Amino acid sequence: MRILLSITLILILSASTALAQTSPKPFNLYAAGGFTFGSSPQEFRDFHKEGYHIFGGLGLNMIPVIQFVGKLEYHSFSKDFDKFAPSVTDISGGTRRLLMLGVDARLGVDVPTAPVTPFIFAGLGLARSSETDLESALEDLADEVAYIDFENETDFYLNFGGGIEFKFLQVLNMFLQAKYTAVKQEGDDFVIIPVSLGIKF
Repeated sequence: MRILLSITLILILSASTALAQTSPKPFNLYAAGGFTFGSSPQEFRDFHKEGYHIFGGLGLNMIPVIQFVGKLEYHSFSKDFDKFAPSVTDISGGTRRLLMLGVDARLGVDVPTAPVTPFIFAGLGLARSSETDLESALEDLADEVAYIDFENETDFYLNFGGGIEFKFLQVLNMFLQAKYTAVKQEGDDFVIIPVSLGIKF
């Protein structure tokens, strides 16, 4: 009887250890960066260069295939002065910036041994947009540039996208993703398409 009890306890402990080793982590950390392509409105596309972004996030695992990811993003777009003010030689500033706070629902594939797994996500949040002041000789700006001062504002945004996750050097999980983000504002929505390469811890 003691031998049977000992064997049972050993089996239970072994099963518990194996389960603990194969159970998913309760959370993941994300860090990424990449290029941001402006899509709308047309005026923004005409007068700004392609931007860049960085973001970080904390993902909470709900069930093996669904995760909620809280995230903080920063996007920056420089003015294209060759198009915005081609005759002004000493102009600077005018960088559009976005600081975004939101949450995504991320749907993945639960295949731990797969080298590459796809995922999709959708989410919402708040975006704070701002623009640095334009600087130049006053007469140059008055003669060559007709623009309205950009007012800082905070707006609601929606986004959705997808990507792939893959092992890198057998020790890191990396991901490549693209998404469509629409910031709701008066007139046309401010639409951007970020493409990111990142690490998932």
